[in-house]
Amino acid sequence: MAVDDTAGTLDREEESTEAGGLEAEEVEARVGLSYTVTQIRRDPTALVGLAIIIVTTTVAIVATVDAVFLEYWLAETFWYHPLRGPHADTNLPPYGVGNQYYDASRTTLSHPLGTDFRGRDVAVRLFYGTRIAITVGFVSTTLGLVGGTLTGAVAGYYGGWIDDVLMRAVEILYAIPFLILVIAFVVAFDPDRKNALLFAMIGVGIASLPTFARLIRSRVFSVREEEYVEAAKAAGVKDRWIILRHVIPNSFAPVLVQATLQIGVAILIVAGLSFLGYGAQPPTASWGQMLNNARNLMLTNQWFSIFPGICIMITVIGFNMLGDGLRDAADPRIQN
Repeated sequence: MAVDDTAGTLDREEESTEAGGLEAEEVEARVGLSYTVTQIRRDPTALVGLAIIIVTTTVAIVATVDAVFLEYWLAETFWYHPLRGPHADTNLPPYGVGNQYYDASRTTLSHPLGTDFRGRDVAVRLFYGTRIAITVGFVSTTLGLVGGTLTGAVAGYYGGWIDDVLMRAVEILYAIPFLILVIAFVVAFDPDRKNALLFAMIGVGIASLPTFARLIRSRVFSVREEEYVEAAKAAGVKDRWIILRHVIPNSFAPVLVQATLQIGVAILIVAGLSFLGYGAQPPTASWGQMLNNARNLMLTNQWFSIFPGICIMITVIGFNMLGDGLRDAADPRIQN
């Protein structure tokens, strides 16, 4: 009986070991790029968000190519732009003339959303405003992502007084309200607002730095204790290469998810800055500037403000939906 009991115990231990190994392999299979892509393809919400981002980014690229490369050639060759019409119209009222508005309610096939107070097609300006929104979202988020990731990774890797100094500096930025910090940055470095959009993007990037720094720092605390990091130290690899090649890549998944969500926040913030006059300046076509122009017409010609608002809403929702999908896919504990 003792022999039989011992044999049964060994069998149960082997079964539990095999089950534990299979469970570990299953959890291990729930990470990586291929798993993330598979989960995104199975998530209708993430697919809708991805489709919105692809469409808006494509429109932004087309608008950028047209504005940068094709505008001069079309103006000199044909005098007529296929989207914006004639390039020279001396009958348009100057900026700041508030009592000379075109009747936007009289839409036509050539102007499906009407025209603004200078006779410019609203649909076309929405089209060109896409490049400002996408550029602002990606540039400002990239600045915050790079700065915050490096700051948080160095603070978490070294710890001690380096961690204290860096994170106290980050917390000072975190304590200042987001919008006030950005406006103060724009006013301090560009009081004439000649490059307000550029400084607004930089300001949003700096203001978003604490979010990324705090997030990756919490991950680095656990990654720095892993065996491959210890092996790299024992092999004499310099700290900066350990941080760049081992620590940051293995702590980057939640940061990437946060970056996707932050793009939508940046678009919304800079649109608000443009509405307040601290972002894109006339005659640049931006959604926030269009809302600013429409603030006195919200009761008479509502579409002046409705359509830019819809564009902002759809774009921000697209990035949020994709970010939620990435967050679910990056968490191996979520069961499907």
